[in-house]
Parts: sequence; structure tokens; C-alpha cells
Amino acid sequence: MSLPQTQILVTVQGVEVTRCTVPPGDYVIGCEEDADIVVNCDGVSARHAKLTVNFNDLLIEDLGSTNGTLVNGRPVSDRLRLWPNQKVQIGEAVVEMHRLRDQGDLDLSLAPQIATVWARKRW
Repeated sequence: MSLPQTQILVTVQGVEVTRCTVPPGDYVIGCEEDADIVVNCDGVSARHAKLTVNFNDLLIEDLGSTNGTLVNGRPVSDRLRLWPNQKVQIGEAVVEMHRLRDQGDLDLSLAPQIATVWARKRW
């Protein structure tokens, strides 16, 4: 099984400005050129937020930005787990994340595998 991939889509006023696909890891979102995900629009700080992509979940945290980070219209004050279809507002940009499946892995689950233990019967 290959690493799960996550597609990140950034829009400003409904227009796509960035689309990228990333493996699990930490990604800084900001307007600086050395940010992992560069978003150049009003209200975005140089190092605005950090997105953590894990095997099982996605987390977002504000990095002390001037305008804050919002999830579904609510301010992010701590690290926050993201659920499917939640949108992250960073300045005037909206960030959406979608988990992708490898075409070869359509039969496989992203859930951890469960080991089966067989007990021997003694006579």
C-alpha cells in the first residue's frame, strides 16, 4: 500500500489559486516564498498557519497570524482536527483538503490493519 495523498485546494473569491498534492507531513501556509503552501492574497501572514497531514487525520493551527485562522467561520485557538468538508479561512483565501486514493488501492482501507490471533486447542 502506498502513502495516502491529500489534495489541497486554495481559492480566493471562488477562483482557484493553488492546487497541490502532498503526502503525510507538516506544511506551513503563508505568503512568504519559503512557505510550503504559498498563498498571496490580502490578510495572509508570512507564516500564517500549519497544516499537519497524518495517516488518519488532518490538523490545523494558527501560527500567531495577524488576522487569525477560521474553520467553518470559527477562530482556531489551538491545534484543531479537521473533519471532511470543513473549510479553512486564511485571510481572503479558503483552503480545502481532500484525501485521495491510489487507483491500485481501491480495495484497501486507510484504517489500521487488525491482526487475527488464533488460539490452539490443547487436547
